[in-house]
Amino acid sequence: MIRSALLRNIALPEWIVDGSQFGESGLELEYDGLMVRIVGIREQFMTLGKVETTKGSLSPDLISSAKELDNEAREVDQALQKWPTGFPKSWAYQRHTLQEPLPYPTKDFYSATVLTYSSLGYAAVWNLYLATRILINSSRVSILELIDPDDPEQRSECFSIIADAANDLASSSPFCRQAITVTDDLGAGSGAKFVTINMNEHEEQHVSVTTVWPLSMAAGLSRVEVKPRAWFRTELARIGRMIHDSVLAGAEKEEWLKGWGDHDRPSLPTLSEQWIAG
Repeated sequence: MIRSALLRNIALPEWIVDGSQFGESGLELEYDGLMVRIVGIREQFMTLGKVETTKGSLSPDLISSAKELDNEAREVDQALQKWPTGFPKSWAYQRHTLQEPLPYPTKDFYSATVLTYSSLGYAAVWNLYLATRILINSSRVSILELIDPDDPEQRSECFSIIADAANDLASSSPFCRQAITVTDDLGAGSGAKFVTINMNEHEEQHVSVTTVWPLSMAAGLSRVEVKPRAWFRTELARIGRMIHDSVLAGAEKEEWLKGWGDHDRPSLPTLSEQWIAG
């Protein structure tokens, strides 16, 4: 329901706000609590945006409300930034640089940088984190534009966070789609890994499905730069063709997001389906 409200920019019912009532705890409860706040922020922004569109500007009182909304959005982003500090050490990722001289971006690799994990489940959690940081900072950009469209200074920090998170999300995709093989690098010391491109094009459907929701968030936000956003949409279209999902398969089309109705959105996995317990 949280994701449905997010996609539709509507408020959540009171009974769903506290996830502990449904057995959530720890990192999952913390994340869903932040998502609840993000849904509320986006719903309030939509209300302010409608006023600005109708009247051409905001009253001093509404500008004050927008500033309060930005303060909350900044607090959520700061809390989200701290969220991974609670991850077990085994969830950590490693950053590698491919040695192959490819004309990046390619259909498999956005850049020469790839992130690897000790399991696909941990990658799924990090992908959620990256996409959610893109989401909340995209919301902050919109709110700040509403407050003062002629002041780009604060927005530049948000754009920097969005760009870094988008690059890392793209760098995580090759691992999630099994496009690389990770082995121990015996000549480089304890714990070092060696990454090679996997020439076997076989890919399990469930592997790519774990990336659908994070990629959908990043691909659907206009604050993400055109180049990574186009790559995300190509990746979603590839997944759609593989799992025979016509909505995802059309992700490269310009009308992709505009065409989503209440009943033909992609079947996105729930947080509990992606969550890996510690």
